[in-house]
Amino acid sequence: MTTPTPGPWQVLPPLGEGDYSVHSERVTAYGNCYVAVIPNCPHAEAEANARLIAAAPELLKAVQIAYACLRRADTERDENRVVNILLSAIAKAEGE
Repeated sequence: MTTPTPGPWQVLPPLGEGDYSVHSERVTAYGNCYVAVIPNCPHAEAEANARLIAAAPELLKAVQIAYACLRRADTERDENRVVNILLSAIAKAEGE
């Protein structure tokens, strides 16, 4: 399976009448690594979509950690860590 572009990803606001975009901090030989461009949406909706896409790496990591903790018998030990990671990922997706 091919792996996605490593995070973190960030939202770039539009320049003038342009589109919102999401890019990785990773720079390739071709320049910045753009993950997504959100065209043809109302401004607020495009911004919300871009935030959700930018949060994808953190959301995936949070779900993977939560799943691993739930599979172990001693989940209480990691409960605060899981909760903090989940809350951070949710906040990024919601633009907080």
